[in-house]
Amino acid sequence: IKSPRASNVRRGFPARVVVDADNQTFWGTNDDVREATLTMTLRRPTPLYCLRLREPIRLGQRIDHFRIEALAPSGEWKPVADGTTIGPQRILRLPEGTEASAIRLTVGSAEAYPLLSEVQFFLPPEDAE
Repeated sequence: IKSPRASNVRRGFPARVVVDADNQTFWGTNDDVREATLTMTLRRPTPLYCLRLREPIRLGQRIDHFRIEALAPSGEWKPVADGTTIGPQRILRLPEGTEASAIRLTVGSAEAYPLLSEVQFFLPPEDAE
């Protein structure tokens, strides 16, 4: 994954930490932000099976609604998942045949400024070996 980009970044809480495999670090937005996007570009188009999202729950559950889109090989953003909350862990199975060169997470609403500690991608079982 290339360095994630975010539409808003709180000083000291960069987007890149959502893929650092450290659940103690997290991306955050400024105080007045309740909607934001996080885009992760993959090194090449990749088949994806599911995603795991985590909020740093010790600071409270904040995200009320989110949407996940995949950048298809055609160059079109396609919706692949959405949900109402993330909490300590949310695993989302993606539609069969999802292949993406990038993933975009859009926080549609949040109780307080959004925080996200992890985004993890999983390959389909037959591609993981």
